[in-house]
Amino acid sequence: GAPAAGVAWPGPRRACRGGAMSQDRPKGVGQWWVVVGGSHKGGILVRSGRSLGTGKLERRLATGAVVEQLSPDDNGDRILYHLLTGEGPDEGWVSVSIQLKNGNTLQLLRRQDGMDQSGVAK
Repeated sequence: GAPAAGVAWPGPRRACRGGAMSQDRPKGVGQWWVVVGGSHKGGILVRSGRSLGTGKLERRLATGAVVEQLSPDDNGDRILYHLLTGEGPDEGWVSVSIQLKNGNTLQLLRRQDGMDQSGVAK
């Protein structure tokens, strides 16, 4: 897929030590996500730490924002991100999805598959 309407991909990826792109980074690190949830609340909740018990940041991450995952995948429920485009805190922890009271899952982030983790178009 192409980026969402109005989203321009940021510049080239950061090079790792020695100027080469890292091919051995942990799974998930470098993955791009687009915020698809939170439109009725002005965006999704951002926390200062991984745990749901950590403090909430004052600003929300706006629907439509594009972020880069900084934390490795473990169980895939929460990620540490860096903001690439859009509105919201520059970095923080967000949930990928949430479980609703009725048992359904609400997706808050969607993998942006127009780029691979090295920033090269697929």
